[in-house]
Amino acid sequence: GASGSRLSERLGRVHEGFLEERRETLPSLSDPYGVSAAVRVVMEKCINKKLGSQIVASEVGSEYEDVLYEKNRCRLAFVEDEVDVLEHFSEFFKERNYSVLCFSNGTKAFDSLQKEKVDILFVDIKLPGMQGDSLMEELSKLPSPPYMIPVSADPMGDGMVDRLKAVGCKHFISKPFDIVELIELVKTIALEKKLLG
Repeated sequence: GASGSRLSERLGRVHEGFLEERRETLPSLSDPYGVSAAVRVVMEKCINKKLGSQIVASEVGSEYEDVLYEKNRCRLAFVEDEVDVLEHFSEFFKERNYSVLCFSNGTKAFDSLQKEKVDILFVDIKLPGMQGDSLMEELSKLPSPPYMIPVSADPMGDGMVDRLKAVGCKHFISKPFDIVELIELVKTIALEKKLLG
């Protein structure tokens, strides 16, 4: 849809910026078919524009990702009461050198995150202990709050969305989600915060 297309264009801009800064190392970013990473990003942008949606990024598992994640300084946290989902998150992001914290309870997450700084935080709305929306509202009061992303299996009412936007939430994730899109979203935010590469 339109939001996927906008995200794709944004990803293209961020990737091009990353490659522009490292133009001298581009030979090492080439894929086995001789297409440079820069050309691949442009090709993907054209395809994405034509389709009007985001395709699965070819960077996932590529040499481009290896270079990008080699110096990963981004700390993630996931607050989710389904243990298998937490394990899923943790595995995918640790493979990409992210530092990952996982919590299955809102109150425990609040206690820990007041002391431990994280850069990006995913929070399920329905949690044992403190509810996800209350957790984000409280964490937004920290001197340096994380980039917070609410996750929900149920539609969020306008009132809750407005409250969460007021405390700085810009992205809202619905379950079930596409793990590739999640990886790309985190990568985009981390690049903007200059925590990758």
